[in-house]
Amino acid sequence: GDHASTFGGNPLSCRAGCVVFQELLEGGILENCKRQSDYLFEHLKEIAQRNSKIKEIRGKGLMIGIELEGPWAERIVHDCLERGLILNAPNQRVLRLLPPLIVSQSDCTLFLEIFESVLSRI
Repeated sequence: GDHASTFGGNPLSCRAGCVVFQELLEGGILENCKRQSDYLFEHLKEIAQRNSKIKEIRGKGLMIGIELEGPWAERIVHDCLERGLILNAPNQRVLRLLPPLIVSQSDCTLFLEIFESVLSRI
């Protein structure tokens, strides 16, 4: 048979969802995502041109993958963490970036500086 949601249509939950969508549409968050994504992709591609350890930069918005030429992801994650930067490595050749939607350009710049410094030591 059919099944409905136990809590579906809860007025408080519905209102919270509406406020989230309103903030996304009117609060500048999506525009910030686009700006910071463009900034990160541009500078990551520049880093990749200077460093042969990067095979490919890919992603959508602020969900970014960095494919490496060798199995260095664990070391990069460790070295970045020692410098206060949290990265994720789904495997030994891929780094995954998932910054918050409200990330600032100065945060992105700091990431790029730390990342390139760590990468140059591999």
